[in-house]
Amino acid sequence: MNKEMRLFLVVALAVCFLWGCNGASNRGFRHYHIFYIEFINHFEDDTLLVRVEAIERDEVYGIFRREYIYVYDDDNQLVSRSEYRIEVDGARELFHQQIFSQNKETRICFKDNDTIRFKQTFFDERDNLIECYRRISDWLEHSHVRRLLRYNDDDEHIRTIWIDYIRQTTTIITFSRRTRGDTLITRRYANGEFLGVTYTILLDENRIIEYDYDANNFLVLREEITIEGEYETFISVFYDENARRSGVGGHITTTVYRNGRMIEDISRLLCPAHNQKIRRVIDYDERGNRVRKVVETWWD
Repeated sequence: MNKEMRLFLVVALAVCFLWGCNGASNRGFRHYHIFYIEFINHFEDDTLLVRVEAIERDEVYGIFRREYIYVYDDDNQLVSRSEYRIEVDGARELFHQQIFSQNKETRICFKDNDTIRFKQTFFDERDNLIECYRRISDWLEHSHVRRLLRYNDDDEHIRTIWIDYIRQTTTIITFSRRTRGDTLITRRYANGEFLGVTYTILLDENRIIEYDYDANNFLVLREEITIEGEYETFISVFYDENARRSGVGGHITTTVYRNGRMIEDISRLLCPAHNQKIRRVIDYDERGNRVRKVVETWWD
């Protein structure tokens, strides 16, 4: 079997795994919706991506436009990325902004010129995440937290200090690890109380599977990573409280990357009362920039 055929089979089997778990076809859904986003990329000196026009075409909701502006420093390093909504009358509203500096990234979401989501992440000289600060105030969520992460000399994550400013609580999460054959066993504790355990199994050099259990030995999350050539496939199955009570509940997601860029993502709810599936496909140009995104949704 040649290399191209092996690569094709990896992607095909990943998608078939997801669809097989969720039903072999899209039959059984009563509703279907699709929309397309076209990305028009503009370059400076034919090298730097400085502006992107995003045109979303939706047969139900009409046409929506967004614009992305990229700013670079004198060394051509990206320092900011701003996303604007373009209204029908041509007015531009700043919606989302990312600001990059040495070992720090800032993300801000705006609504009616007010900041509704603010997040800052900090990294050490070895690119380990060492701090995350988040403040959210919108109709979906209201939170104000800070995480401080610590590592040992082997860059293994050993402790997280979680500060909740709203609840006025501080939680120290620690991790203990041991190896049994090809399995890494990681136990989690919050302020000394056992939280759960994760089993990470190296099946071979290109495949890893992980099982995450809570303190009551209930399987919460199952993840699988497969690498084949330029493709990486991630399969994630999350089990919620419905699964704990009735055996069915949660969601399953399969994401396929090619050369580090996501090309397809399929997610499906496992709860019978909310039957839904979403499929996202992204196409890129030869530079690796997005040129098209398709989102399909099936539901009852």
